[in-house]
Amino acid sequence: MTIKDLSKEIQNFINRITYMDNDTDMDYYDTIMFRTRENGNVGDEEFGSADWDEAQRVLTQVKSKYGEIFEFIDVEPCDEWVHLEMVLDVGYVEAYIKKRKVDKFVGKL
Repeated sequence: MTIKDLSKEIQNFINRITYMDNDTDMDYYDTIMFRTRENGNVGDEEFGSADWDEAQRVLTQVKSKYGEIFEFIDVEPCDEWVHLEMVLDVGYVEAYIKKRKVDKFVGKL
């Protein structure tokens, strides 16, 4: 498993639990971005509180499943959009991947 693989795994997890759109640029696999304006008011350029709550809910579930592998997390409204940005802590992620490999190996003994 690589950092890019873990990024894809996290994105797939998020895709399964939310209606938010994946806006991740895979050239920058360490930065995971989702956004929505599902409940925003486009005409008034105001974000929807349901979208804000959804981003917070997703963030809580990601942290619960993956722990503290992010060096930066931000939920930010912009006009009618709510953006969720998570930047992987590369050093922590490398240790996390090694631990998963060891755990998988030990589980086979």
